[in-house]
Amino acid sequence: MNDSKDPFYRYKRDIISVKHSVIFTEIENLTTIAKQLNRTDELLLKYLQVMLATQGNLSKRTLRGTFTVNQLEKLVKDFIKKYVLCGTCQNPETTINYKKGQLTCASCGAKTPVQIDGKIIKG
Repeated sequence: MNDSKDPFYRYKRDIISVKHSVIFTEIENLTTIAKQLNRTDELLLKYLQVMLATQGNLSKRTLRGTFTVNQLEKLVKDFIKKYVLCGTCQNPETTINYKKGQLTCASCGAKTPVQIDGKIIKG
């Protein structure tokens, strides 16, 4: 997602937009990005918190600490690989079943196991 130079590529997402305060990084478009990925903003923020070993606030869309767009973009791409893309066809049209620990692809029908981290997903 987003790495294609094709203007007609249909799987696109916004680049993270951040605003910094003294000790917080606000992800201004967290909800938009989560919707584009068909995941909850809670799941995306929790993933970022765990990977950055920091605290976050969902209602304020903030992470404790100062993080660059590049740092956050790299983690969002990792999130997409782990929790969005189908393991068979690499299509992002998936749903996640937390209890079974699998992604189900709406495109090819594959059911791909996904590693459920208890810190990120309460299964």
